[in-house]
Amino acid sequence: MKGLAQWAMRGPVEATALVVGFGLLSWYLPPLAYLASAVVALLAMQLDAGRALGVTAAATVALSLLSLLLLGSAAPGLAGALLTLAPVAVLGDLVRRQGTLATGLVGAGVLGMLLALAGWLLPADPQQWWLEHLRRFLEQALGSAAVDELPPEELKALASLMPGLIGLMAVTGTFISLMLGRWWQALLYNPGGFQRDFHALSIGRGLALALVVFAALGVAGLEIAVSVALAGAAAAMFHGLAIVHALAARLPQGIWWLVPFYILLLFMLPYLALMLAVAGVLDTVLDFRRRGAGGGATG
Repeated sequence: MKGLAQWAMRGPVEATALVVGFGLLSWYLPPLAYLASAVVALLAMQLDAGRALGVTAAATVALSLLSLLLLGSAAPGLAGALLTLAPVAVLGDLVRRQGTLATGLVGAGVLGMLLALAGWLLPADPQQWWLEHLRRFLEQALGSAAVDELPPEELKALASLMPGLIGLMAVTGTFISLMLGRWWQALLYNPGGFQRDFHALSIGRGLALALVVFAALGVAGLEIAVSVALAGAAAAMFHGLAIVHALAARLPQGIWWLVPFYILLLFMLPYLALMLAVAGVLDTVLDFRRRGAGGGATG
């Protein structure tokens, strides 16, 4: 990984080649898109937004042309690059100027919540629009016969969550890329800096308050608020993860406590992720990490 970061920092041609390479491979192995975005994040955090956006523009052109040649349409390459690379470049520069990864987390959370809000406000009839697109997607994945057997109420309920799920995925993907970029930056220029930055993650009281308000409106029955809260909860979940890591680091051999935690997270993802999000919101007031301070090994 350090070698990739060093190659990316050699110049714009090398960085663009990495972004295009990982972007192309991500069409067949989607998680590799995080590495493409992480290159852009590294450039933005270490250099500036201008150079990161320059690489983004060059990679977008290249991926659009490759998409046109391989898939018959430039749209997948163009949309994928713009939706994943550009936000990371902007937020990465924000992290550089503010000096903390938490700024990127707040920015990613706000971006996801705005996407969820737009998903409800832009279509003339959002419920019907999302239902049609969800049905079309499921028919391609499962077949028309299987979709026809699904209860209409369940399809409508899932369709109403689609803007929130898209916002949640945007927050998750954007922030994972920012973390990878920040980690690479620490490997090259600031050893140990990533751990300190990650352990101090916070969504801040402003975003926490907004999340609580939208969650309360969602509980009251406002569907648009449910989607916005769902997207924002992704940012709060990363805050909760930071609490777990910070507290584990204060225990003797604390890193080994994280192994059963992540195994449990794998099997109880929706429930434990919700608990982490709640912990993240509460931490903005209660400050669990300060209360839990007091000796222990660094892990």
